[in-house]
Amino acid sequence: MKRILEALANDALRVEADVGKRSKDHQKVLELSSKLQDELEEKLGQKEKELFEELMDTMASESSYYAQERFIYGYRLGVLMTMEVFSDPDIFVWKGMDRT
Repeated sequence: MKRILEALANDALRVEADVGKRSKDHQKVLELSSKLQDELEEKLGQKEKELFEELMDTMASESSYYAQERFIYGYRLGVLMTMEVFSDPDIFVWKGMDRT
């Protein structure tokens, strides 16, 4: 645990997924997305390409905000679950009976 806290304190904690380990389905979708983007850009004029790029940047930003919100929500949920586990540790101890 000390190593994780040190990494957090030193801004060295790795919290992003390893994109090098994509599933086959994820890789297929990524390749199709890239192919469709290339095909669309070939058919667009300069003005439309600029608009398309702006749209893609805006969508990426929105996706980033959404991912951040999901991370925070999930982290909070995990902490609440952990708090619940530690909130009543006596449930695991026999009460009123000597079990030794």
